[in-house]
Amino acid sequence: MSAYTPIINARRLQGRTVATTAPTHGQVLVWNGNTSQWEPGQSQATNRETLAGTKTLTASSPCYHFLNPGGAHRDVVLPDPAAADMRFVIKNLDPTYNLNIKESSGGGAVETLGATYRIAECIHDGTAWHIETR
Repeated sequence: MSAYTPIINARRLQGRTVATTAPTHGQVLVWNGNTSQWEPGQSQATNRETLAGTKTLTASSPCYHFLNPGGAHRDVVLPDPAAADMRFVIKNLDPTYNLNIKESSGGGAVETLGATYRIAECIHDGTAWHIETR
């Protein structure tokens, strides 16, 4: 018997089979309804990209955005929400350049992500956007 005996078996999750396929970097477990099992795949809730211009979010955009400004200061425009409780989390992957978070109504940046703050949680309460930075 080895010094380390495995006590956890990850062949099933909530009674459902987990595929034996090894994940690649950045993948998560996703449910595949066609094969009825958990498999490595891309999260549909996350968007990671390098920007070449302004990023305009919509009501159907993913909740989480990991953005590289792509070598220049870029704008991220929040949508005009149709309902309360709209939420986005935005992370600047290269704080050398700023991500300026703006409202769709125009005007200047509501918040800037760069060297000081790298993450913003943007929440709309039905009346206005509220942005908390970290």
